[in-house]
Amino acid sequence: MAKILFLNVTGSTNKGDMAFVIGHILSIKHHLPDAEITILSGDVSVDRIYQDYGAKVQPHPWYLRRKSRLLFLAHMSLGVTRDIAKRLLYGFARIFNKKCKHPYDRYDLVVDPHADGFNEPYYGFGETLYFLLFLYFARLIIRKPIIIGPASLGPLTSRVNRRLGKFLFNRVATITLREKASLEYLTKDLMIDKPEIYLIDNQAFLLECSFSERIKGILKEARGDSPDKKPLIGITPNRGMAEYNRPQDYPLLMANVVDYIIDNLDARILFIPQTSDITRVINARIASDNTISSEICSKIHNRQAATIVPDDIAPEEWKAVIGSCDLFIGCRLHCSIMSTSMSVPTVTLAYGRKVFALIGGMMGQEDTIVGINNPDYTHVLSELKAKIDYVWANRDKIREELDDKNKEVNQRALTYGELVKELIGDRKR
Repeated sequence: MAKILFLNVTGSTNKGDMAFVIGHILSIKHHLPDAEITILSGDVSVDRIYQDYGAKVQPHPWYLRRKSRLLFLAHMSLGVTRDIAKRLLYGFARIFNKKCKHPYDRYDLVVDPHADGFNEPYYGFGETLYFLLFLYFARLIIRKPIIIGPASLGPLTSRVNRRLGKFLFNRVATITLREKASLEYLTKDLMIDKPEIYLIDNQAFLLECSFSERIKGILKEARGDSPDKKPLIGITPNRGMAEYNRPQDYPLLMANVVDYIIDNLDARILFIPQTSDITRVINARIASDNTISSEICSKIHNRQAATIVPDDIAPEEWKAVIGSCDLFIGCRLHCSIMSTSMSVPTVTLAYGRKVFALIGGMMGQEDTIVGINNPDYTHVLSELKAKIDYVWANRDKIREELDDKNKEVNQRALTYGELVKELIGDRKR
């Protein structure tokens, strides 16, 4: 039986990150149905959702969610020191007893499923260094082949992170990437040439949907009591865009977009959060997308036409709600992955190259993306309205295009599990 260890699962207050991890499990189980998957978790009470997919969830020895960065670093330092000492102790014991094995020796492969943690302009020097150090400790302590991704990898801008990244990426077993720009960066800029590198579609596409009774009730409420079936327009706002004021006056911008949709399409609006309130996890207030949803709703003219979905729904329910919409506006990557994977015509606000690569290139939806490199309020609002008009007018054609794309994407996403199977098979020969 194959035994696989998931190293770096940290985003379970974000349904997009959860969908990404679940997709990994589904892809692996598709090719290795009996695989034993263990997930190291910073908070087992939150991450136990992965048990529903046949994975074991155990406390992470190095990572624990904490409000205080000092406590977090202290826990990490103690955990790493303990594991290094244990590895040395087991190595010494094997001199006298060859049957003595370290607990990590039972695993065949380590999976690092971080989607874009190795991105210094986005995460900053400190957090990128932290992700790289986790990879370094895994190589030093666990001593098993490591597969990374499928990731949007790079750039690494500081000298320290570039050198450490180049050292580590040349010493993992396999790197999987979800966009060509990352491949070019690795091979041409960092000169990574030792591991096998593959382009594989985002694992989040593999998430299934679930129409629970709760979701059916939410959808019924959202559509209202009118005998005429009004269009249902879904929106996943992004609290980060509001916090960083990019684009300008984001809450007012989205409120004006909602008013435009209601006035022109006589539609009902469904705010569908991707992130949950992390207060339930640690004693720190990091608001969910519902916080910005409420602020947007307070600015629209017809508040009765809008419904805010609770942020505690499961990822499968989240996908079911998004997939029930007639048109979708996504301000995050993974929510637009959910909508396009359900063949819902989608307008996406793009804040990075990964959005253009995955929603634009992979799904063929270049004409439905609004870039926010020019964050000017008037410009973005005008372009958003134009894209909404275009997508609504061409919605039937877009659905057909997405249906065709999804058949290809799902097959390519499943090749990740095939790679894992081959890696484990090569090791056991």
